[in-house]
Amino acid sequence: MSFGVGVGDIVVLSGLAWRVYKACKESSEDFRRLSTEMASLDAILRETAEFMQEHGDRLDTSRRHRLGIICDGCTSTLQTLEGLVQRYESLSTNAQRNWDRMRFGLNDLSDVRSRLVLNTSMLTAFTSMMIKSQPPFPAPARSRQHELTNRHAVPPRHV
Repeated sequence: MSFGVGVGDIVVLSGLAWRVYKACKESSEDFRRLSTEMASLDAILRETAEFMQEHGDRLDTSRRHRLGIICDGCTSTLQTLEGLVQRYESLSTNAQRNWDRMRFGLNDLSDVRSRLVLNTSMLTAFTSMMIKSQPPFPAPARSRQHELTNRHAVPPRHV
């Protein structure tokens, strides 16, 4: 039985997102256009990992499971995109490269882009909801020195 996702899972997923981001950034124009979406996904994954590191122990099993479902969607999309980039970059001859570039130009990456945007949006909404549902941080305790210093202070006069 799975208990959902943990900090380590999100860190690994963020590493995959960063690796795919760099591959897209260094590839053809079609892939470079996806780099903005990749950077956004990486940013929210890092934010989610930070949240999980600070508050993950308070996350109930059902929320961990839902986060796992969202992360599975992110993983699937990233692996699909990584496979496309690797296939594109693996072409050896100029004739094959030119032919495949034409096919990639015609083969619109809009499905992958849509999935990236959807996964980023879902993860952003989930993480925002989790952050907002946390109890507020307690006010910082006054120091003993502050109490001793202000104990003998003269109260303000009311005129």
